[in-house]
Amino acid sequence: MINLPKKALFPVFLVILLLPMFIHSSSSPVQTLVDNSEQSSFSAFNYTSGLEILNDTAFELLNFEGNGTEAFPFLITDYNLVEDNHAPGIKIIDTTKFCVIANCTISLYLIGISLLNATNVVVSNNIIDYSSGSIDVNNCSNIEIVENTISNSYGAIDIDQSPGSIIEENTITSQFTGIRLFNSPNCLINDNIINLSSEGLGIYDSPGAIITNNDFTHGGIQFRSDDHQLEDYLSYTVENNTLNSEEIGFFKNIYNIDIDENIYGQLILINCSSIFVIDLEFSDCITGLSAYYGDSIIVVGCTFTNNLEGSIVMYFVDDPWIHSVSISESSSYPGGILLYGCSSGDVQENTFTNCNSGIQVSYSKSLFIENNIMEGCYSSGISIHSSNNIIIENNKCTNGSNIESGRIFVSDSYDCNIENNVIEDNKGYGILFYNASYCLIAANIIRNNHHYGVFLNQYTSNNIIYRNEFVDNCLGDYIPNINSQAKDSGSGNKWFSDFYNEGNYWNEHISNAPYDIDGEAEAQDPYPLKKSPFETNMMVPFFLISVILLLTTQNKRKKIRISSKIDKV
Repeated sequence: MINLPKKALFPVFLVILLLPMFIHSSSSPVQTLVDNSEQSSFSAFNYTSGLEILNDTAFELLNFEGNGTEAFPFLITDYNLVEDNHAPGIKIIDTTKFCVIANCTISLYLIGISLLNATNVVVSNNIIDYSSGSIDVNNCSNIEIVENTISNSYGAIDIDQSPGSIIEENTITSQFTGIRLFNSPNCLINDNIINLSSEGLGIYDSPGAIITNNDFTHGGIQFRSDDHQLEDYLSYTVENNTLNSEEIGFFKNIYNIDIDENIYGQLILINCSSIFVIDLEFSDCITGLSAYYGDSIIVVGCTFTNNLEGSIVMYFVDDPWIHSVSISESSSYPGGILLYGCSSGDVQENTFTNCNSGIQVSYSKSLFIENNIMEGCYSSGISIHSSNNIIIENNKCTNGSNIESGRIFVSDSYDCNIENNVIEDNKGYGILFYNASYCLIAANIIRNNHHYGVFLNQYTSNNIIYRNEFVDNCLGDYIPNINSQAKDSGSGNKWFSDFYNEGNYWNEHISNAPYDIDGEAEAQDPYPLKKSPFETNMMVPFFLISVILLLTTQNKRKKIRISSKIDKV
């Protein structure tokens, strides 16, 4: 026998202790499981760690019942996985064998069941709760998720790049999302019950989805597409679904009808034209009314309450006309109205109360936004992005709460007119321009806003600002080195009218000297007004010019035609 020195015994002991850790490396196809009862069986016991199957070999090493064929799939059944764990409860990766995950209870895991690069998997009759994500499927094929119960989770079922998946007869109570498809065409979503999800069913770039016989409470259906192809929207089949015990109205390729029966929990229009939506009520859904492509979608007198991601959303609709609509308590983006890729329309005489934002316009042109009231909108009252020829006139934006946002926000846009609006008592900016050019800001009342009344960033240029009333802006203590009620960091912007030789009214400025404006542009208003333009008759020619311009537009003629139609309803 060899006698080793005592100092040599420690490294030998350390090697023996660590040897099992090296043997169980990440290349192993099976994750070691230790159950609370120290049983050797892999079913019907409470486990403190999850199950990870890294390839087909793992099924046989774990002695699951079955042989991995379609007739006799491997059975992963009766697990009870309960642990506050930042890993999946059951994870299957890179497998081709047929298998069934059934009758398991999984709680407090980051993800309940995760499938990655797997094929031929059925997930059935499991109970999953208190997980960040319950069932996550990525880059898989021939997947069926049926008759599972999911509750108290942030998200329920996510399908990504897994075409042809089947999701049927599941019961979902989720805090945020129910079922979402990403880049997964030709999936079937049938006969599911989805409760209390902000987004009941989200279809993202997944054409050919068949959506039938689902029951939603507080959520509903929304479609999203990065490239917005009409044929993708037309490929959807949506039948016999309900939201809040009312029918989800789904219309494709229809024209010249009135929708005036208050029987819909949600309304979706695809490639429709000359549609009148009159006096309907929508509440507690992801989006009340969605329209994709088409023209002359006219929404009048409707009420939207507590709709989560937009009360009215229109993509690529010509001649949209939204009039006398009431929208309230819509807290998520966009909250109120979103017009994307729309043209030649009107949004007027609507009210927005406590929404995330009032009106959002993106990639659109030739729209009139007039006589709307935005009260207490968090983000912005009116937001214009990547658009041109937008007229924003006679609106009132008050009591906005976001300190970084503008009540009227214009970005990456040109040739927009902002006239005769009242913007007051907001915690952020009054009017905020990012990369906007050749716009007019005129005859607005801008007062008691905590940030600058008007702010033009360094990428703005060639805008004209005159005959506005600036009163007591920049009230917030968080803005250092404030010397004026506006800031100009752009180039070529004019704070006066060449034609009238008139600038703006600044209530703290009492001299005839030019008014210095904060910002890198070192701009001035050389003709500051001594009185508010709204206290004199100097606005008369201004209003006459505006009236003449409005009367000569095609949109105004359209309004006469539409108004006569509404009077007959």
